Amino acid sequence: MRLDGILDKAPDRYKVAIVLSRRVLQLQQGSYPLIETREKNPIAIALEEMAQGKIAVNVPVA
Repeated sequence: MRLDGILDKAPDRYKVAIVLSRRVLQLQQGSYPLIETREKNPIAIALEEMAQGKIAVNVPVA
């Protein structure tokens, strides 16, 4: 996994954790991966999705 690359793109590591945990939950509940992978671990899939730019950490503008 390219966790360092993910954290470099995101403004806040805690928001990354929230987005990833929500995506992992979606995958566990039956959502299809946004990437082609043979990986079965939802955490690894969510990390790779974020590394490939398929999911992003959105920061609302005040």
